[in-house]
Amino acid sequence: MSSGRSNAILISTSVLLGISLVTVCLRCYVRLRIVKAFGWDDSLMVTAMIFNIGFAICGIIGTTYGIGKKAEYFQSRPDDFQLAMLYWWLAQLFYVVTCTMMRMSIAVMLLRLVIDRVFFGILYGVMALSTIAGLIFFFFTIFQCTPVAYYWGRLTMQGKCLNTNTLLGIAYFYSAAATACDLTIGILPAVLIWNLRISHRAKLGIAVILGIGCMLVLLLPSQRTLLV
Repeated sequence: MSSGRSNAILISTSVLLGISLVTVCLRCYVRLRIVKAFGWDDSLMVTAMIFNIGFAICGIIGTTYGIGKKAEYFQSRPDDFQLAMLYWWLAQLFYVVTCTMMRMSIAVMLLRLVIDRVFFGILYGVMALSTIAGLIFFFFTIFQCTPVAYYWGRLTMQGKCLNTNTLLGIAYFYSAAATACDLTIGILPAVLIWNLRISHRAKLGIAVILGIGCMLVLLLPSQRTLLV
């Protein structure tokens, strides 16, 4: 935790939560009232939004206990340190579920557009990789310390945690897998649209809109980086 980030965390988390909430609500309105075709991709996105709300709540409440402050802040506030670490631990769990559900939602949506078996394989591969990486990150986040509560109660109890190299290896693996999945579902819409029988100008416009839309949805929980 570094100094001067509590306000940045609070503001960015609140703003991004508001943007994502409005976006998902508008999507649900269109799918339910206008298109009248609420699908699995919409259900997955709503699930992701629920966990994103949990992630945001942990980040917002956590700032009141010191998330974003440097170590010196907690020297006379051991109780705040414990609560800050607890909310940070919970936020990581909400974060990984949110991102996994969002990738699954976008992949399911893109499955409606594909005909070629290669693209089917790519999208199912994205879903499999995202799920596996998410489960590994989720599992190690929960059980990185023994007992589990030692993660946030290390000032008042005995225990141990995995060594730094192991945790870094898990973090790098998850980051690499997440980046690969994000790039794939961000670029794939452009490839799919390019095969449509419409003007090149229309293809370019639709591809850009879909690609940006996919990437923006995946970046909504990116305020996590401010908490590190």
